[in-house]
Amino acid sequence: MVTERNYPGVYKEDALKRMQHSGVCLDNFSFLAFRIDPDDGRDRGIRQEISALYRLDQLPEFDRQSYLLRGLVDSQDHRVDILLVPKNCPRIDYRDHETGHRWNSQETHIISVRNRSNSEKVDWTVLNEDAMAARRIARGQVCSQKGWMREEVTTAVHKVTPAEFEKQVKALLVAGYRIPNWFLRFGDLQEFVNNLAQQKRTKSF
Repeated sequence: MVTERNYPGVYKEDALKRMQHSGVCLDNFSFLAFRIDPDDGRDRGIRQEISALYRLDQLPEFDRQSYLLRGLVDSQDHRVDILLVPKNCPRIDYRDHETGHRWNSQETHIISVRNRSNSEKVDWTVLNEDAMAARRIARGQVCSQKGWMREEVTTAVHKVTPAEFEKQVKALLVAGYRIPNWFLRFGDLQEFVNNLAQQKRTKSF
């Protein structure tokens, strides 16, 4: 998954300098900028960002090497997010795509990933027609977020309805897990995430 870094209110140039100081060689990346305009009722920048992340998710090698810088401010004081993609990555198409897509019922799997050493379990959501591929994806993503060793876990695959799938995606978001960004183009997940973010901001005051 893309590495996300939050720089709320930080000017773009300063954020990029911070990236350099942290060891990231910016010469190796192409930049994609998405203007996040609160007055844009169509949320065009957000939808473009979601589309780009969706395309990038299909390229795991480049997805893992990419960075998403959120909350930046450009020279005109507009809020922007910046996606840093390796220069050798195939072209990323981020044309304006609508959210609210429907889940494909042939792809909706929930994978129960259990750690044998402590019996902790995470019910992970994977969109893939191939159940075995879904199992591998879930094992890798859960182990990455939980810090588990792959050999420590067992997995069980459950084919579920789109409604059950979306309900579990929301449960994972509430629990603080990171889901693939391109999931946000489905159902009302973008609105759900926006509401979660607003609730967190309200609690922080």
